Amino acid sequence: RVEEERCSGEGGGGRRLVAILETRAEVGEGSRDAIAVEVVRWTKEMEMEVVARLPVAVASAIPMDVDWSAQRRGRMAVATSVGVGVADIEPFQSWAMLVDPGAMPHCARWDPHSEWGLAIAADESIKIADQRLPFQAPVVSCTLKGASIKDLDFNPNRRNFIASASTDGCVRLWDLRKPTRAYTEYVRAHSHWANVVRFNPFHDSLLLSCGTDGVIQLWCTTSTAAGHEASTPVGTYPDHDASVYGLSWGTVNEFSFASVSYDGRFSVNFVPEIIKSELLLG
Repeated sequence: RVEEERCSGEGGGGRRLVAILETRAEVGEGSRDAIAVEVVRWTKEMEMEVVARLPVAVASAIPMDVDWSAQRRGRMAVATSVGVGVADIEPFQSWAMLVDPGAMPHCARWDPHSEWGLAIAADESIKIADQRLPFQAPVVSCTLKGASIKDLDFNPNRRNFIASASTDGCVRLWDLRKPTRAYTEYVRAHSHWANVVRFNPFHDSLLLSCGTDGVIQLWCTTSTAAGHEASTPVGTYPDHDASVYGLSWGTVNEFSFASVSYDGRFSVNFVPEIIKSELLLG
């Protein structure tokens, strides 16, 4: 069963690497699910070639998330319920599990501004780890009370800024230089869990969120936009009847985005024209 797919930047020969996080049922006495990461790429003949196959964990571990580093080509992080794995691919060099027995990781995100920075969302906390230091000594730690953090995304153009989505339905923006509390909270951004947050890679004041309520919200992280307060979305897209788990901005048209829900529905939407005009003309 495929749990997660994530495409890297250009791989060798200009071809992209795709990490597939999957659960396989092993056959035999005492059989149990084995979690593996399979890294593949497509050859010039458009055939799928396996670059590496990494065993992540066994038994009751649950696959969560996979992310590629923007700073180090071929470096990936995999979050499972028993820890976070870090590997260097193409050529395969190393594989190591970072285990924190006190929390269950939900996602791992590489800092696009740092070669060594890795953000890990584990239960109620965000830990920013420096890969050159012991995992048990995070550089920065942010904590919520009463809610688990489901997803993170770094601002691609501003250092030290990160967004989070959590089970209380809130979307929060954090300044890692002042980690004691979020500097902006979109309270009850979703009527149920907030699952995913994504900054626009070209216009970092635009932020998307989606949740188990089936709704996609578009936020403008500046104080006002088109007469909207910062605490209200500038766009609401109730396209799905089931929980939305996948969200991605377009790369050719930076004002487009796609979403996919648990029932398999795929949807493409666009930023409202008035918001687009303000960003382009302002």
